[in-house]
Amino acid sequence: MKKIKVECFQPPALALISGKKYVVPVWLEVPMETTLGDIKWTRPRSTSKKLVKSVVKEKYVTGSTGNEYLVKLYSDDSASCECWGFKRHKKCKHIKEVKGE
Repeated sequence: MKKIKVECFQPPALALISGKKYVVPVWLEVPMETTLGDIKWTRPRSTSKKLVKSVVKEKYVTGSTGNEYLVKLYSDDSASCECWGFKRHKKCKHIKEVKGE
């Protein structure tokens, strides 16, 4: 069998779902007879330099349900929050509150 090339950050595994075989975590469908020995795995290589961003401001904000969330504002004008809304939608009212101060 021909080697299957996979590029991912963690070692691949094989998963059998609904009668089909996949290489995970990239979810590449492969023939049923494929084994881990048939997979050539490499880590992705970055072609550009990563920009380093520093934290400009950190503040804990109390949400509407009483939970506290850490909001961080970064030097590249981006922001992050620990709340579910930010994790899901990449925006939230807690960031707006900290930026509005």
